[in-house]
Amino acid sequence: MNHRFKERLPLILFLFALVFAAFGYGLVAGMIGLPPAPGAWRLHDEVRDFAQYWKNDLGLEANRHLVEAYPDRREHFVVYRPDEMGDGQILIAGLTPHRQALNSAVLYNAKGEEQHVWPFNYHIYDPEGPKPQNVFLHGLAVLPDGSAIANFDAGHRLARVDACGQVMWTVEGDFHHAVSPVGDGTLWTMRADRLVHMDVKTGKVLQEISIINDLFPKHHAILGIRTEENPRDELQFSPDAFHENHVEALTAELAPAFPMFREGDLLVSMRSLNLLTVIDPRTLEMKWWKIGPWHRQHNPHFEPDGTIVVYNNNMNFNKSQILDVNPATDEVKVLFEGTKETPFYSWRRGKVHELSDGRLLITETEKGRVFMVNRKGELIFEYNNVYDETRNGVVGNAIYLPAGYFGKGALNCPKPGSPQAG
Repeated sequence: MNHRFKERLPLILFLFALVFAAFGYGLVAGMIGLPPAPGAWRLHDEVRDFAQYWKNDLGLEANRHLVEAYPDRREHFVVYRPDEMGDGQILIAGLTPHRQALNSAVLYNAKGEEQHVWPFNYHIYDPEGPKPQNVFLHGLAVLPDGSAIANFDAGHRLARVDACGQVMWTVEGDFHHAVSPVGDGTLWTMRADRLVHMDVKTGKVLQEISIINDLFPKHHAILGIRTEENPRDELQFSPDAFHENHVEALTAELAPAFPMFREGDLLVSMRSLNLLTVIDPRTLEMKWWKIGPWHRQHNPHFEPDGTIVVYNNNMNFNKSQILDVNPATDEVKVLFEGTKETPFYSWRRGKVHELSDGRLLITETEKGRVFMVNRKGELIFEYNNVYDETRNGVVGNAIYLPAGYFGKGALNCPKPGSPQAG
């Protein structure tokens, strides 16, 4: 027995060395991305994704965009303080599996009564692209003529539709997060890593600014904190190094409140860096920037009082906040944060709209909920995008529109079956 073992010992040692070498290579490959690790990880992620969302991918249920609702949610649209609702209208956009289109924007009056619907049929804009249940209606703007412009996370089109949902134009590209009209017939949005200035009427691109190729070389001391060392001294970015998730221009109306900036300067949010910055699109100068105290933030806005409001997702800390920062002093204030009576947490995504009297319209995307609070943090109204007993559909956007925002007849659409509808 001992003799046989001695004879086989070289083979045993060889096999052991082979296994050890394979294990060692696998460990190193996984750490630095050598083959076949990237393919294996992709396969792992695809299998896990299908296991979770197979109903979605088979067209049975759009559960890729269904989220767990609060246990004590109220049904649909509830007004708690009608005297504080004002006379404007509220546009809410997100998953609408029980309507004409899987994604829609719905307009409500101050009583919570439905006024108008914009259906967004993604398959019309991109027939060969992802299925509608695999894209997420995210960036959205509605114009006084009743038209709307939208982009879709995981989609490949920016689309403008009229009040009836008919296509006016589409532009190909991986547009995402924001659609920010300037008020001069143009808008700013994002396509991949680029900030994009476009003509509203035609969809023509007027200017593009690449975060990596244009901003990074000028400001790498700020924007480079997510890069990594490597033996060949080549520039390598960490995955999703910037995650730019908002851009908007300082308008002529708001420019006097920000003497350190000028009309047309861009407010940009980069989630992965916890960074807000104001950029001159003509010179690419970063006129102001601040990292934190927000964590994985979204949707900052210039405000008439000279401050910037920001949606602090506070990812992984279970309580989101709405913050206010003064770029002249860098002072930061908490405008609202979740409480036991009014919980608020969206670990990703989300929008905020601060009204002139201090009311906050908040989109809590990862709970499928929209609500408004006053300066005291008291709940004015609450909307849940109810899907079933325990789940809501995601909500990507909520926008407050003042009374008289739409021109006369702007929202008129032929009724189904009428001669005009044919």
